[in-house]
Order: sequence, then C-alpha cells, then structure tokens
Amino acid sequence: MIKLIATDLDGTLFYPKKKIRLLVNKNKKFLKRFIDEGNRVVLVSGRNFHIARRIIRKLKHNVDMIACNGSALYREKNIIEDYPMPHDKVLKMYLDNLNNRSIMSWIYMTDQDNMIIVPNKMGLFLTICYRIGLIFQFRYRGSYKFGKRHFLKMIKDENVRIYKAMSIYGLGQKGIKKASNSIGELQAKYGDIFEVVQSHSSLEIMNKNINKASCLLKYIKSLSISKEEVAVVGDSGNDVPLFEAFPNSFVMAQAQKEVMEKAKTVINGVFELEKYVD
Repeated sequence: MIKLIATDLDGTLFYPKKKIRLLVNKNKKFLKRFIDEGNRVVLVSGRNFHIARRIIRKLKHNVDMIACNGSALYREKNIIEDYPMPHDKVLKMYLDNLNNRSIMSWIYMTDQDNMIIVPNKMGLFLTICYRIGLIFQFRYRGSYKFGKRHFLKMIKDENVRIYKAMSIYGLGQKGIKKASNSIGELQAKYGDIFEVVQSHSSLEIMNKNINKASCLLKYIKSLSISKEEVAVVGDSGNDVPLFEAFPNSFVMAQAQKEVMEKAKTVINGVFELEKYVD
C-alpha cells in the first residue's frame, strides 16, 4: 500500500498548467483525499521552497519538500538538511563559460533568493523577451533578481548557501538539442565535484552525489517508510534517479522517450495515481 507520494512539479503536478489556479482540480482533490486518509505528499522538485507555500495554501494541508533536486530538505516548512555548493567552484564554472555561446543564461538558487538570473550570451532583444516571459508565468513565477551584480554579491557572501546552478540553452526543441549536446562537456569538466543532469532545455548542476533520489531515501528512512510504500512521479531527466531507485515509478505521457523508458508506468496526470495507491 502506498503511504507517500513524491511528485515533481513542472510538467507533472503542474500539468496541464493553469496559470491562475496553479493546480488542476483533479490533482488538487486527489491529493487532499490522499492526505486526509493519513498519508503523506512530498514535493520533489528542481524549484526552491517558495513554490511549496502556494501549494500548501491550495491543498489546505502541509506538505514537505525536497528542493533544488535534493540539495535542501524542508519538513514542516523548516529546512532540516542541505548540501550547498562551494562558492569558489561555482565562480570558476561561471568564468570558464563566459564565452560559451551555447549558454543563453545562468540561474542560481539559494537559501535567500528564489532565483538569480545572469545573462550570458543574450542580446538586448532576447533579454527583454526573457523578462516578459517570466512575468507571464503568473502563479508559476518565482521571485527573481536579474543581472551579474546580484551573482557577484552572492559569490562574495559566504553566508549564502547556493543549492543549484542551471545553464539555459534556449527554448523548445532547439534548446533541448543544445543542452543534450553540451551535457557531456560539462560532465567531463566538472563531474568530479558536481552532478550534471538535463532537464529539457537546461542543465541542472548540484553537489556531487546529490539528486532527488538520494534525498528522498534519507527522508523516508526518517519516517520509517519503505521504498515499496512510495510512489514517485516525474517527467524529465532529473527524475530518472527516482525511477531507478523506487519500484513504484510513474512517468508523465508527454515525457521524452529516453525518460519514459526508465519508469514502470505511464500516466496522463497525477490524479491517475488513485488507481494504484491501494
């Protein structure tokens, strides 16, 4: 019997996107019933904890969160364990890639700011479009700071805990292809200190041996829940460690083929887990 659902957000719990309501009603009603019956839901996402507060208000139930692909674990809205990246290594990676024309921008997530966005090879027109696109994310948009000066301030402040870096390669299939072509290079350069995984048109970078599965395994151990009592669901490359570590794995039908092949069951929405949890 399933006692815990560990769900990704973008492309999974947020699918299809409802920019005003945040969650489709089927997903919201299912998760509320699941929690009401004495079970748990944990968000397992590349996002920071800021988004969890909105979901908690929607569900009218507390949910825990494994944030930034396993770099930070929040329970009862408080961080209880984290794995920040070393500032000097983050700075070196940024400087190494200043002339990398494939990288459109960098995103950094910390314990203090939802996102710090740093343009890399973006002209004025692309920068304007990028910022307009962020505004039109509506309920899915996190707070952010834009510009190199915020990155440099972050690097200089050793009290800031950097949880994740993302290199962004563009939009659509073109961006996905660029990210696929670049992952080998970044893994070769930084694979001894960082984990590098692809998520659609970006590469997500965390501390070595940190991923969604490693943190979820620690989380369920603290709750005395077995792997067989957990259902994991996701849609992208950063969810593959979950599919490989947990027997009850579910993947969204719109996922890329190489991701879909790693999971046990294909579903069209999180609400479809209701057929399997018993």
